[in-house]
Amino acid sequence: MFGMEILVLFHTIENVHVLKANENFSTLNKKVIEQKIENSTSTLQKLVQNKIIEASSNKYKISIFFDFNSEIPKSSNALEQLHNVNFKKVTSIIIDGYASAPGTNQYNLILSDKRIESLVKIIRQLGYDKEIKTVPHGEDCLGWEKEEQCQRIDMQLFF
Repeated sequence: MFGMEILVLFHTIENVHVLKANENFSTLNKKVIEQKIENSTSTLQKLVQNKIIEASSNKYKISIFFDFNSEIPKSSNALEQLHNVNFKKVTSIIIDGYASAPGTNQYNLILSDKRIESLVKIIRQLGYDKEIKTVPHGEDCLGWEKEEQCQRIDMQLFF
């Protein structure tokens, strides 16, 4: 539908330019034509902007939690949802890994990276073979109310 709307607007703009060039039209008619070009161009810009916004919202976020000091994901609905994803339609994946505050910064950074790697392994087994962007954050989860919220990875799937 989107492609057809653009095509119609494009032809409208093109045809109006041809009409505007016609010397038999009065100044009033030419102003009406100029307004039609402006309106069509504005509509075209809005359509494209809306499509860009729609495309940027074509993502799905999943949070998967872990037990304290573990790199093995807890069984959850989110983990089950991951098994239902059609990875052939996924264009890119970003995974952010976190760990709770107990322990050294270095240990928590390594733990968050191990959590990411355990999930990457699952994703690969499910058939996703493209690059996966990973960002281990360690214990960088300030502002979260409960420490358990830090024991997780957040994954964004883009379609």
